[in-house]
Amino acid sequence: MDKKEFDLLKKSDKSIDGNIDLLKTKHGKTEIHKIIVAIENDIGYELEMKIEFNPRSNSKVINVTCKNISGPICRLEADANQHYIEKTEKKSRNHKHSLQNENSPRKNLKDGVVEREELSGKTIEDIFKIFCKEASIQHKGKFNEPT
Repeated sequence: MDKKEFDLLKKSDKSIDGNIDLLKTKHGKTEIHKIIVAIENDIGYELEMKIEFNPRSNSKVINVTCKNISGPICRLEADANQHYIEKTEKKSRNHKHSLQNENSPRKNLKDGVVEREELSGKTIEDIFKIFCKEASIQHKGKFNEPT
């Protein structure tokens, strides 16, 4: 997928059908709540969204992958690990990664990191709603906050 295809996909209508119920799993000693859901679209891409919430660190990460592409095509992180922001020496825990060229997924979206400080302190449901709005994804269901 190149940048032109990514931008077309981003603007196209997409949907997630059903409720979002994050499942509690163990990652070492840390509990993480996560789920993977299909993103329906009329362009023909097989997309999946992985939603993760770590209550210990309060980090929230939403990652989107596309079948037959080795790596993610976009990711939104809030209160997560620090990353360098594109064209600066600044690091931020709140940022967006997105496909810049056909090599981006293989490099785990290393280039084109954009700071998003307004995401700090938001809930995982808030982050999900923001992501869906910006990516033209209609959620047809309920988002159930992890307990």
